[in-house]
Amino acid sequence: MKKMLSVILALCLLAGVLPALAEAGTQDDEFPVRFDLRDRGVVTPVKIQSPWGTCWAFGGIAAAEISIMSSLDMTCEEYKALQGECFDLSEKHLVWFAMRPITALTNSSQAGEGIYLNGKEDDPSAVYSGGATIIYITTLFSSGVGPVEEKCFPYRGAEGLTELQYIQKYPEAATAQAVETIEGMLGLTGMGLSLKQVLEEKETNPDLFTKLMDSLHAQKLLDESITVDNVTYGDMENMCYGLVIAPQLANAASSTNTYSRNDDWTIPATDENGHPNRDLYSGFTLIDGNILPSLTVKEDGKWVAVNEAGMRAVKSELLKGRGVSIAFKSDQSMPGDPVKEDGYMNTDTWAHYTFNDEAASHGVCIVGWDDTYSRENFREGHQPPADGAWIVKNSWGSETDCEILPDGTKIGERPWGIRNEEGKATGYFYLSYYDKSIICAESMVFGYDLYKAGGDMSVWAYDYMPSTLDDDALSMMVQEENVIRTANVFTNDSDREYAVFGISTKTASPRARVKYTLYRLNDNAQNPEDGTLIGKRLAYYEYAGFHREALNGTVTIKPGERIAVIVTETVTDKNGKEQYEFAANQAYSQKYALATQGRKYGVSVVNKGESYIYENGKWTDWAEYEGKLSDALLAQIAQEGIEPAPDLVVTDNFSIKLYVVADAGTKPLQ
Repeated sequence: MKKMLSVILALCLLAGVLPALAEAGTQDDEFPVRFDLRDRGVVTPVKIQSPWGTCWAFGGIAAAEISIMSSLDMTCEEYKALQGECFDLSEKHLVWFAMRPITALTNSSQAGEGIYLNGKEDDPSAVYSGGATIIYITTLFSSGVGPVEEKCFPYRGAEGLTELQYIQKYPEAATAQAVETIEGMLGLTGMGLSLKQVLEEKETNPDLFTKLMDSLHAQKLLDESITVDNVTYGDMENMCYGLVIAPQLANAASSTNTYSRNDDWTIPATDENGHPNRDLYSGFTLIDGNILPSLTVKEDGKWVAVNEAGMRAVKSELLKGRGVSIAFKSDQSMPGDPVKEDGYMNTDTWAHYTFNDEAASHGVCIVGWDDTYSRENFREGHQPPADGAWIVKNSWGSETDCEILPDGTKIGERPWGIRNEEGKATGYFYLSYYDKSIICAESMVFGYDLYKAGGDMSVWAYDYMPSTLDDDALSMMVQEENVIRTANVFTNDSDREYAVFGISTKTASPRARVKYTLYRLNDNAQNPEDGTLIGKRLAYYEYAGFHREALNGTVTIKPGERIAVIVTETVTDKNGKEQYEFAANQAYSQKYALATQGRKYGVSVVNKGESYIYENGKWTDWAEYEGKLSDALLAQIAQEGIEPAPDLVVTDNFSIKLYVVADAGTKPLQ
């Protein structure tokens, strides 16, 4: 059961309407030369992701906020006037639960499924620096989770301490943290050693001790008066304090500040009433998680041209009032990092152009475009081949949007981005259409139809593991001329009757035609069609990704009954032939992560009787399916010097879901 935790629908209920997103202006030649969603007033304030590497979540949440504000047909200022605060969704809740495996509180049969950080399984805060792509967001949101409001899970630690406040309150802990940081920089951590151990064992291992001291003096990290003969551990602590803590104090004492990463950033598994915090939602649930066509054309990993289909798709989504999340190669890794003089950003104009073929490293949100933006605005000597740029919202702070604490501390005030008429940094920048690193363009659409149904909403699903495969949001995709169907079978193992208000799947390709069929299965059913047909639905989806269809609740599921949802997905290939296809999330296994020293690995739980595939004229339980890895994936694994094997990749159940409501028509749980 998903608990509704929010008041963002209050204004919708007061108004009595929730307009559909505008669909106008999506055909060729109908795009204006310049467009900016900020002119509509639906773009929320710029935020700062510090102290963590959570850009992907900030880019995705920015897109979600814009989409929901557009669906409300209300500007941010109007929302603030009515609600008394800005519309603000929680990145913290998103990161914590998208990057952690589920527990039995969510689904006992799939407990343990999800993403793990290799070597960091016991470090809760590691999820905030683990990195991810937008598919993590839509994987979570499609299961009826979130987004929830910022005030429910604000982006800060449990005590809400800034860096300065943490150092002042916990000086010994701050110093210990500084020591750990320097130990890592010196390579001691990788050797299983600490500064204290090296000093204590200087008699038994004098060579290592002397080498350490020589290195510290050579790097001018330690005063020359401190020698091998007189050095103490206190000297080492002072050195670490000066290198790590002192700069933080200087930064915290200025107008720029962030919350401390040393605070407790965990989220409890349950709230005070014992309800799972993961499974909260705001009243809005995901309808579409659109994976848009690539913005670039590449051959052998090299940029060739701008993909016009991708350009049109992004512009179309923006005109519909939806922000578009992307990833690209940034000069900087985190807010506060110096901008490289020989990098890709021209800081005079805040115009960025990745002119080399590089992997993406940073997630942001596109809010508009300007076809006339001059190529001359980009870095001299490395200008794109023609004019045109995306208008992009970053998450590295600004001088126009910041949080002011009671003591006057300003969270997120940084001189980053395009200057406004007053000369203040706005946190936005221009990104060339011809940037060679852009990937993963996605948009999201939300609705509150499930909230309107009333009662207790649940999402029955088996797919909780997002993909970890590089630049591939869909992972496993099979396409052929022979008939393929996929299915999930769900059992109502509760003592309540549920009404079906939605079904969903994840399409593998753009312009997919999907046929949904629902069967009420016989007691001894051997396959998903062994029962009574109780419903059909045809749908067409312009883009690949997660898609949900609303139903009217007339199909009910009594306690003990089993329902099968069968999906038949087809597309037309370039030769005009109909092709059947399906997709399933895949992730690198723990074995692969250990072999490559990779950061993330996935765990899938695929039990018998959950997912099925119809292929070669028969149904096969997905738990027994012997699917093959793609040639491209096998080649990639082989390039890394690893013998290709099926156990290097794990595959999840199909992304087919039922959205059900008990006691429909009653007041939703508040």
